[in-house]
Amino acid sequence: MKLYRLVILLSMIVFIVSFTFAQAEEGHKPQEPKAVISVNAWDFGEIIKGKAVSHIFNITNQGSAILMLSRMYSSCACSTISASSKMLWPGDSAEITIEYDSKEEPLGSFSKDFYIETNDPLQKEIK
Repeated sequence: MKLYRLVILLSMIVFIVSFTFAQAEEGHKPQEPKAVISVNAWDFGEIIKGKAVSHIFNITNQGSAILMLSRMYSSCACSTISASSKMLWPGDSAEITIEYDSKEEPLGSFSKDFYIETNDPLQKEIK
C-alpha cells in the first residue's frame, strides 16, 4: 500500500512539473520593464551667457514590470538631470528635467550629454 501511494505521489509531481514547464514554453513572456523616452536630444538654441536654461522630457514604462531609474548624471558640472519619480509602474510616466547653467562656460557652440541608468534589459543606459 505504501508503494502504491509513493507511485501516485511521484506521478503527480512529474505531472505538475511537466505542466509548469509546458506553460512556460508556450509563449509566456517574462515580465520586463521597457523605457521609452519622448525625445533623446534637445537644442536650446542661442543662450545668453550667465543664464540658466532647462527642458523637460518624459519617460514612460511601456513594459510589464517596474522600471527603475537607478542613476542619472551629466557629462559636465554645469548641467544637472533629475526625475519626478525613479520608480515607474507599468504604464506610468515621469518627467526628466535637464538644466544647463552657462555662467562658467565659454562662448560658442557646445554639446552636453545626459545619462539615465535603468533596469530595462534592452536599455541599461539611455543617453
